Amino acid sequence: MIRVGCWAHVRRYFEKANVSGANSGRTLSEKMIKDIKELFMLERELKELSPEERKTGRENKAPPILKKIKENLDKNLDEVPPKSKLGEALHYLAEEWPHLEHFAHNGELALSNNRCENYIRPFVLGRKNWLFADSATGAEASACIY
Repeated sequence: MIRVGCWAHVRRYFEKANVSGANSGRTLSEKMIKDIKELFMLERELKELSPEERKTGRENKAPPILKKIKENLDKNLDEVPPKSKLGEALHYLAEEWPHLEHFAHNGELALSNNRCENYIRPFVLGRKNWLFADSATGAEASACIY
């Protein structure tokens, strides 16, 4: 088993850190979002290939993108207050980095876990609703509906 990081989660952290009204295209969060977008565009390009071909494509094209992201991470991690939104994004990226790189060396791994999360979302949302089944009969009726 290999733990694989989710680039969509990383991107969301930087999107939350993105300051509206700042010099467009010049903030670190925007640069990171742009670089992460390149990874997703690469995945779109390789989507229809076999896993072996996808692996080759990733090994050829992903390293320069990952290098840019890692350089920005290393350069800014200690410069940004860790409690700020940008600091949280950078620290999340730093903690996940070893797991985020795995996709680049395997054509069968996904860049994000969005598909998996979409499949389990109904159960996660339902879990909150199930708290309000006041009786066994009500719980059984809810289970039938689900």
